[in-house]
Amino acid sequence: MPNSDHNDTVEQRRVELWVRSSSPVAAESACRESVERLDSLVRDGVLSDRSVRLWGKAVGTSTTAARTERAREVLDTVASFREWAARRDRELTPYFRTREATSAVTDESYTVQVLPVRALAEYRGDDLAFVAPSTHGDTTCSVRDRIDALGTGADPVSASPDGGRSDAG
Repeated sequence: MPNSDHNDTVEQRRVELWVRSSSPVAAESACRESVERLDSLVRDGVLSDRSVRLWGKAVGTSTTAARTERAREVLDTVASFREWAARRDRELTPYFRTREATSAVTDESYTVQVLPVRALAEYRGDDLAFVAPSTHGDTTCSVRDRIDALGTGADPVSASPDGGRSDAG
């Protein structure tokens, strides 16, 4: 039975687990474990919902592909993660990074956004409350760390430097 203390906030707390579509075999087990643990948190009433989203290894930021709906969604999501990190003095590098690539067909250089094998976006209502993996100072919070924090019943949002409050207050 869900803890009644969570009933007021659970409707507002949801997560999106982003998973690389062509993950290495070793990462598949970790992804499967993350999904199972998130499902358990939903059943226990800690989370109102969870979704699993797929992305590739990288997406070109200045190529024709970047103008597709799917690429725009991924790039917009990463941009929102970067805005969140900047407001909270957290770093997303090296997990989310850009690099130069060269087309084997045209020999032209272009920029790509490299994506992690797994990422977790936690929302309170419509506000992005936390992104993992991310770093604050010398402390890194992995996807597993964040799911563990959610599972302990502690308010994991308070782990962020500003207490997880949105800029709107």
